[in-house]
Amino acid sequence: MSFLNPILLFGLFGVSVPILIHLMNKRRVERVWWGAMRFLQVSVEKNRRKLRLEDLLLLLVRCLVVALLALALSRPSVREGSAGVFGQARVTAVMVVDVSGSMSASDGVRGRMELARSAGEELLDGLPGGSRVALWVATDTVRRVIPEPTSDFNLVRRSLAELTATDGGSNLAPAVSQAVALLQRQQGGRKELLVVTDGQRAAFSELPGMVRELQAVKGEVASTVVLVGTEESQNLSVSELRQATGIAAVDRPLRFSATVTNHGLAEARDVRVVLRSDAGSGAGGVSPPVDEGVIEAIPAGQSRTVSLFSRLAPAGFHTVRAEIPADRIPFDDARTVALRAVERVRVLIIDGDPGSEPREAQSFFLRQALTPTGEDEASRWFVRAEVATASELATARLDDYDAVIIAGIADVSPATGVAIGQYLQRGGGVLLFPGPQTRPELLNRELLEARAVLPAGLEAARGDLAATRPAVTLSGRNLEHPIAAVWSDPASGNLASAGFFRRFGLKLAASPAVVPGQAAAVEGLPRTVLLFSDGTPAVVERTYGQGRIVMFAFPATTQWGDLPVRPGVFVPLLYRSLGSVLSRQDEQLNIRVGSPIQYRPPSDWLSREVSVVTPRVLAEAKQGETRRVELVDGAPRVLFDATDFAGVYRLNPPEGIGAETVRFAAQPPAGESATARLSLPERQPLAEVVTVADYAAPGALGAVTRSRAGFELFPMLALGLLLLAATEMGMAFWFSKPK
Repeated sequence: MSFLNPILLFGLFGVSVPILIHLMNKRRVERVWWGAMRFLQVSVEKNRRKLRLEDLLLLLVRCLVVALLALALSRPSVREGSAGVFGQARVTAVMVVDVSGSMSASDGVRGRMELARSAGEELLDGLPGGSRVALWVATDTVRRVIPEPTSDFNLVRRSLAELTATDGGSNLAPAVSQAVALLQRQQGGRKELLVVTDGQRAAFSELPGMVRELQAVKGEVASTVVLVGTEESQNLSVSELRQATGIAAVDRPLRFSATVTNHGLAEARDVRVVLRSDAGSGAGGVSPPVDEGVIEAIPAGQSRTVSLFSRLAPAGFHTVRAEIPADRIPFDDARTVALRAVERVRVLIIDGDPGSEPREAQSFFLRQALTPTGEDEASRWFVRAEVATASELATARLDDYDAVIIAGIADVSPATGVAIGQYLQRGGGVLLFPGPQTRPELLNRELLEARAVLPAGLEAARGDLAATRPAVTLSGRNLEHPIAAVWSDPASGNLASAGFFRRFGLKLAASPAVVPGQAAAVEGLPRTVLLFSDGTPAVVERTYGQGRIVMFAFPATTQWGDLPVRPGVFVPLLYRSLGSVLSRQDEQLNIRVGSPIQYRPPSDWLSREVSVVTPRVLAEAKQGETRRVELVDGAPRVLFDATDFAGVYRLNPPEGIGAETVRFAAQPPAGESATARLSLPERQPLAEVVTVADYAAPGALGAVTRSRAGFELFPMLALGLLLLAATEMGMAFWFSKPK
């Protein structure tokens, strides 16, 4: 039984008040000698003992009234040891229901989410009358459906019945921590944390910390974890989908790489993968397939990739979806990407050394690679390249171009460094090739030390041009970067065919970089794209503001190596690097489920309302949700955070503005597809601090209800207080009668 709390202690101190009043008002007798009083002396002596007894009885009753009031307000309860004697204590509880992607699984009869709702109902039914419950849902974030504990169980049941599984990830630790904090703030009574989940291992990724936190409050908060469903032994997921061509040009074949992962225990065979363009725009919300492929076999625990092709038209925003046949965990059977098809890409090449003849120019091979057509077709090619000299860089209108390629410049002036930094900050793309004339110390001073633009510092050139064989080649190892991933397929060409007699050293910049004098300006982490065969960086990149820069350790000429005359390597590398810096502008189109959509529209959208159509709204043919375009950090912005489901999100422009619909794609987290649940040894530390119950069918939670014992004393104390107060009033009236 627990009684010691501030309200009770303060109330018990108040018991002294009636005593003090009694002492202060004690009858004072002044002795006056009067002859006739001797005849009353006998009567006074007779009643004195009776009056003293009445006063003491009244004092005792009043002290009991104050003490009982304090005791009732502290809401004490008899705990487990009194089960079956007093009944059950009223409970203040927080119910946390897992609604992550794995909760969409089904055993073919009942889904995990259906079982979770049923388990929640049983937990509610088992609570004593007068209890209060809050209802929260958890993925890797927390949403408070009913934020504070309420005694309106009809509201809780209705909210529970409306819960559905989302496509989000799993992490129960934030929900558990926040629920414990809420329960600790509640006054009196029994406190319980009720968690309903499928027991997926990913949801308990922070299990040691959860166990420590629940152990620390075990005497104050009783916790129960209900595990629904059974472990699924098979699951295939589309774990990745990316545009692998480089530049998404209008009405040209685009290659998409779809990766399928087998999370099950047995090999999967003949897996059919279908590609749909502009998913959801066809009749009935389903677009016809544009391509399909079959993966012959995927061993357990491994992934396989298939290439699929599509064309996009007209220019503008599009979505592409790869899907596999539905299985018992359906949320990960498809993946969608959003991208923007371009009619034409404008590229400015800054030539740092034009040479005495065309083939000696730093821009020669770049122009040939960017426009690999005859002169009569060059005007119709989707890449339009223009050439300018290094002296024109500081005054060039860089914002007129989608990307700038800087080739072979000797150094950079402060004004040029500012122009390049501002261009990248606004969303531009830069490819930087050093040349034989480049002075590393000057380039580093303006673009790395002063502005933190470069992903790496340029070190002194190394190698011997008089050697009979190249010092290094490009390496076929560590091809995780999107630019380099295409060479993971041997059919895409051999990187080692490109040799270099001489090249610059690249030393990756600090991570993260902070611009001197601008403590808040933190830029993206530098990443290695390709390595040389000796393990040193050959190509590196980093994001800067809204833009991206790719830096090479070698010239774009044949002066130091033969890469430019290896078209099977040079042309794909150039186009994929160009596509990478262009895609930076559209990265905001693809988000993780649960992350907010943030879009910067044109200025004429400011203070207007836009509508956002979600995947669920699109499937149900309902109206979208509206959002107002607000000014944030000096620019218009639309924020939409209700992204619980994977698929296409359409942002329709304000009425009266002739702009196209912007398409976004939310993608489920790949880690949520793992089928493994907590094993018995993994559950053991949790079972030592909480009650763990398996729930496979209705009626399985009787033991949880039976373990809840005790009785809250407030009703009995309140009744006793009323009776005692009535007794005090009666006694005071009776004792005050003339004697």
